[in-house]
Amino acid sequence: MSNLTILTMDEIADRNQQLEIFRKRGTKATISDFAMLLGGQVSNYNYKLKKRTGSYWTDTGYDIYNGYRKPTRIESLYTVDSDGEIHDNEVYTRNIGCRPVLPYSTISSICSNKVGAQDGILEVEYGEYPQEAVSKTLQKILEEEYQKNSLLATGKEYTINFAKYYEYNKPFQEQKLTEYE
Repeated sequence: MSNLTILTMDEIADRNQQLEIFRKRGTKATISDFAMLLGGQVSNYNYKLKKRTGSYWTDTGYDIYNGYRKPTRIESLYTVDSDGEIHDNEVYTRNIGCRPVLPYSTISSICSNKVGAQDGILEVEYGEYPQEAVSKTLQKILEEEYQKNSLLATGKEYTINFAKYYEYNKPFQEQKLTEYE
């Protein structure tokens, strides 16, 4: 997927270049349960996934008052926070995610569903992570099965940064998570 990019502030906030989705829906972005478990900043702990929003990095700097490009410090980049507001943040802040963008044509064959909304924005589900956390009862059952080594591994792994979000001075600490069926 070589067409994958990170949103620019022009695409988010510049009235002349702003993408249609931001004109119609604003700048907030939903956050997955997985991202929350990894320490992602969340504005709303509503049980419905689409109601929870998280912060995300942008590819370029932006000055709300003067128009564009340079954050206030060399070691900072611009982000959109979980409430949809634009800020500059230190590059080592680990509770902020990314909101990648790619042409629909590059993923259309692997999207699990397509839903058109009243505002004309096409929504798709992409990926395989759980959309909601399992119940406490099922958590207990799954943990017991895991401890007995009786869960079937799918062969897939996910790489995460195991450093805590507040451990600014630590480098990326790779940890592989195994997916089980």
